[in-house]
Amino acid sequence: MSSSISEDNNLIVAQYRSFAQKMPPIYAGLSLAMACHIYSFWSIVPWVWSVLCPSLLMAGAMVRGIWWFRHRNTPAASDVAQSRLQRATRLLFAAALVVALMDYMAVPYLDLHGKYYLVVELLVLSVVSCVSLIHLRHYANLVAGVVNLAMLYVCWSMNDFYASLSAAIAVLFLAVLHACVISYYNDFKMLEQARREAQRLSSRNAALASSDMLTGLPNRRHFFAMLDRVLERARMKSRRFAVGILDLDGFKPVNDSYGHRVGDLVLCEVANRLTSSLGKAVSFYRLGGDEYAFIVILKGDDAPLKELGQTMISLIEAPMTFGDVTVAVSGSVGMAVCPDMAEAADRLFEYADFALYHAKRTGRARAEVFSPVHREELRAQGAIEQAIRVADMDAEFYPMFQPIVDTETGTTQHLEALARWNSPVLGAVSPSQFVPVAERAGLISAITLVMLRKSTAAMRHWPDHVGLSFNLSACDIINSVMIMRLITEVEQSGVNPRRIVFELTETALLQDFSLARENIELLRRAGIHVALDDFGTGYSSLSHVQNLPLDKLKIDQRFVADIENNQTNQMIVRSLITLCRGIGISCVVEGAETNAQVEALRELGCHSIQGYFFAKPMSEQDVVTYLNVPAEGLNRLAG
Repeated sequence: MSSSISEDNNLIVAQYRSFAQKMPPIYAGLSLAMACHIYSFWSIVPWVWSVLCPSLLMAGAMVRGIWWFRHRNTPAASDVAQSRLQRATRLLFAAALVVALMDYMAVPYLDLHGKYYLVVELLVLSVVSCVSLIHLRHYANLVAGVVNLAMLYVCWSMNDFYASLSAAIAVLFLAVLHACVISYYNDFKMLEQARREAQRLSSRNAALASSDMLTGLPNRRHFFAMLDRVLERARMKSRRFAVGILDLDGFKPVNDSYGHRVGDLVLCEVANRLTSSLGKAVSFYRLGGDEYAFIVILKGDDAPLKELGQTMISLIEAPMTFGDVTVAVSGSVGMAVCPDMAEAADRLFEYADFALYHAKRTGRARAEVFSPVHREELRAQGAIEQAIRVADMDAEFYPMFQPIVDTETGTTQHLEALARWNSPVLGAVSPSQFVPVAERAGLISAITLVMLRKSTAAMRHWPDHVGLSFNLSACDIINSVMIMRLITEVEQSGVNPRRIVFELTETALLQDFSLARENIELLRRAGIHVALDDFGTGYSSLSHVQNLPLDKLKIDQRFVADIENNQTNQMIVRSLITLCRGIGISCVVEGAETNAQVEALRELGCHSIQGYFFAKPMSEQDVVTYLNVPAEGLNRLAG
């Protein structure tokens, strides 16, 4: 009999689900039928067949009906479902045998009307059996067959034409019903198979939608969905966890130098290293580009978090070899702890992102955990950003100028424009504060244009041999539209483009080296010179510097602080001066504050120097006076 139940586990569960919903009303109907049987025949048929058997059957039906009512919506595994189906169908088959036997034994004691009642009772039970077991067609046919045989026997015992006709019609009806049962079962089976296939495809699509196709890691969408679930569990169980963001350092040059195929291999290798070494304790996700996210449950304090971040960085920094290509990248990590710093997903991610930004800004290849100090800094930056957004830039932003001096002739070669902001809300704000905020908020280009316009206007009052050094943001140099606007601004200013030097940092090159190079070419074709600022603090290689169309190199002031005594700094500066001469570009050293430093630089062969020794940043009006009357630094130099 067990063969009548499908061996397909999924189909078994579907059969059980349908069967369980039908059982309570079926057993209720059987109990009612037995009650009517007792009421109709208790005084006519012997009590064993008119009272005892129907009573026992009614009691059993009520018990089973109550059980099924309580379990009608309870999910069951395939093995449990199969066991319950077999037990239930066997009980129904037994009940059908008891009903058939009861009616068979009652026939000799009944008149024609009583027998018609039995025919109706058995016909209804046959139909109900087919309907209740419609998804178990073998059992449906078996139970209905037992009941139908009893019905035909009752009709035959009546010796009545109409009873025989009724039996024939009933048999025909039940045959049609049997065919319907078979057809419905096949349709049910096909529908269930289609539903499972649709569910499988839906699950597959959901998995694809939640996975990164390149690395196989869960993607950004999955990360935020998981973050919401982890947050909910953390609230319920008072757990602490950390959200982290890992961003690769030096990945862009790899893409530019070796192509996207090697870049993709690097991204996959990073994912493999992280998951194979830390995957049991940390859940990793790829957010996009060269950025990854992770979630880690904390079992104690968050002291090991920085160590975990440094472990990730160490895993990434090991050289990667792909065929005959060996590359090396590093990474920076930012983390935020829940609930210490925040309890909302978006705020946690924002804080982790700020910690990452702080790690990159303070040296890269570092792990940083968001702290109350960072929160105060973030709030301050938020206030600065809001003030910039509503600022009257023409009225509030203005340039200050610091000279670059030729120590051989004692003349000023260029004046570097330094952005200043006097906010009516915040007061005077340092460039070190507002420039990073403006860059992150996408507002720096508007400031750049205002500063360039005011700086070129000031140049009209300078001698023709004095040029302007003007700083470009990393956001500016990789924005081709912005480059064209800067060229247009210079052309409209009436100033000779050859008097202008645009300075950019090495960090800007890392954003998009190829595009930066193209935009530098555009500037130089327009007659504008280009300098690499703060050299020695960034990450671009000397080969990149040699291959860039540069006109000038500015050596960072950190090499000047004790250059008169520090032989290492002397060797570095001498080497860079020699490099510049070798590739045919000018060299400027920043940060000279004392006569001893200036003399040491002159002895090393550098004669273009900038620093407080000559002048601090000056207003537009003071520049005119300075150019007409040599500053104290130049007087001391001449003396």
